[in-house]
Amino acid sequence: MKRFWGWAAMTVSLAAAGAVATQAFAIPEPDLVFRATPVVDPATREIDAIDIDMVFRGAADGTTRVEFPDEWGGFSGLYRYANHIRADGATMAAGTKPGERLLTHEPGATVRLSYRIARRIIADPLDGNERVNNYKPIVTADYFHLLGPTYIARPSHLDDSRAVRVELGAMPAGMSLASDLQHVAAGANTDFATLVDSVIVGGDFRLLDTGDGARIAIRGTFKSRTDAEWLSSLRRVAVTARDYWGDGDFPYLVTIMASPRQPHGRQNGGTGLGDAFAFFATEDSDPLVIDDTMMHEMTHTWITNRVGQLALTGGREAEQYWLSEGFTDFVKMRLMVRAGLWDAAAFAGAFNALQSELAASPFVAAPNLEVAPKFWTDHSGQRLPYLRGALFAMLADQLLRRKSGGRATMDDVLRGMKARAAAGDPGDAIALFRAGLTAKGVGAGPLIARHIDQGVPIVLAPDSFAPCGTLEARSTPAWTPGFAVSALRGDMRVIGGVEEGGPAWKAGLRDGMKALGWSIYANDMTKEIEITIDDGGKPREVKYLPVGDRQVHYQELVLRPLSSDAERALCLKRLGGV
Repeated sequence: MKRFWGWAAMTVSLAAAGAVATQAFAIPEPDLVFRATPVVDPATREIDAIDIDMVFRGAADGTTRVEFPDEWGGFSGLYRYANHIRADGATMAAGTKPGERLLTHEPGATVRLSYRIARRIIADPLDGNERVNNYKPIVTADYFHLLGPTYIARPSHLDDSRAVRVELGAMPAGMSLASDLQHVAAGANTDFATLVDSVIVGGDFRLLDTGDGARIAIRGTFKSRTDAEWLSSLRRVAVTARDYWGDGDFPYLVTIMASPRQPHGRQNGGTGLGDAFAFFATEDSDPLVIDDTMMHEMTHTWITNRVGQLALTGGREAEQYWLSEGFTDFVKMRLMVRAGLWDAAAFAGAFNALQSELAASPFVAAPNLEVAPKFWTDHSGQRLPYLRGALFAMLADQLLRRKSGGRATMDDVLRGMKARAAAGDPGDAIALFRAGLTAKGVGAGPLIARHIDQGVPIVLAPDSFAPCGTLEARSTPAWTPGFAVSALRGDMRVIGGVEEGGPAWKAGLRDGMKALGWSIYANDMTKEIEITIDDGGKPREVKYLPVGDRQVHYQELVLRPLSSDAERALCLKRLGGV
């Protein structure tokens, strides 16, 4: 998923480590100069901290409010990572809420705000909140990993559009540094949104370059993929995505952090950041799952950044995620086939999983305005725009093919949106989609009103994926864990929401039990849910199939036998949208 999408260029200069702390700053030409400098002990070569300096003109009324990050990615209290905070050219006092500083200065005076993200030798302020997706500032003796939203302070009078110059300090020989803030044009500035929407890693990361602008920074090892295989995979992802959209090379960074296997099984996830993706995964993760995520995130480079923008703001963005996330998954599925990462069986498996998950969703027939507010609070609510939006794009593709006799597809509409945006008509993405679909003879308004606004379930024609196979109606028991799986994401990992008489109840789970570990395959009724609970200080394992009484109805893609190379090629051409 993506928050901001910016491609403005910036200047990056390299300075000796530790040189920033006592350097005097001139009045900046942009609105803000941001400098991040790794501090490395020259004797031990251990990383001690990252020093941050921000130089800007203070507010015109002589009082500047600065906010350090608090909540992001499931963590709170992130401001506690910033220490040794100092303001030159202003007096500083505590604000009215945690993480806030009030700077008093001459009206419009130049202010330098300095702080340090230090290595926590004794204790991490957020210990006990560990997870594979470690969305907090990380500084150890061997490496650091900084996501912009977790450590960058914001002067309140500087909005996202303000010009910023970025300067990154260098690492000693033999140690690496990588950031999407290095994707720059010399002498240019960026904006504040792009600064925040960034990642910086350094230390014992291994840097690999595909040769066409894409880079990968890896820390740790994976059991099923070598560095060379990671590089080859990223190259296929990048080349396939660029070819689909008709674009040439451009910079893109993927950072991957491998962690030891967790007691509750494989885990992976991450966050999209402008022209980068920060990935966290256990060492036994399936590489194809990571490829799938990389393709999704790289597709976000275009959707919605280059095909129009999301029009709604102020907390209403989720109302448009059926396009930004759903269409991204639609294109991703095509590109996985084009890249040779999926065959027809893999595509069918992904499509059938989408269909069964959507059918089992409690929001399958819910209006868009009812579901959107649940995006950040309910797992099913968060998943719905991905599932519904992708299936809606498939429906539009089916209607376009039928209307044009196979000459027009959703690919044409999406590329047309990109062309109009590039020609100076950025508009909003949904408006451009409506115009593009309608221009090809398919009324977008009624479709959106029926299947998105009203939530009427989508039914595709049986031959939608001919010549690969047919869509057949299926009825199966719904995947029913029988308790609130989302409760396991909390710090306490306490079982909650157990449905009396359901499969979890029958297996012995009760509200209030402490979970020590678990293995859960979402939407797979053939895999047992396994939960290890604390039973009076001793671990006890609970296992059961997540099958309840409720039935779900959906369409399954059944592939026909493809006996010749020509038939297989024709099928892959259809699935890849060629």
